[in-house]
Amino acid sequence: MVWVGSYYEGVRLLNDRPCDNGTVIFTNDGGATRRFHDDVEVGMIDVNIPVPVAYHSFGSWKDSLFGDLHAYG
Repeated sequence: MVWVGSYYEGVRLLNDRPCDNGTVIFTNDGGATRRFHDDVEVGMIDVNIPVPVAYHSFGSWKDSLFGDLHAYG
């Protein structure tokens, strides 16, 4: 888990990474949730609960993709 000082710092941190499988935003602001969904470039986005990446993921976006069909699930 990485804590950031601002919304924009968090979005920049995510989008600058070569591999982005999943992320979560903790908020009670629906507008921030919609904006986050539109602004980040990741495979899975959860709100207020952890992403179960370790158990349910087998592929994603950017360099996280693998295989000819870029499996994602």
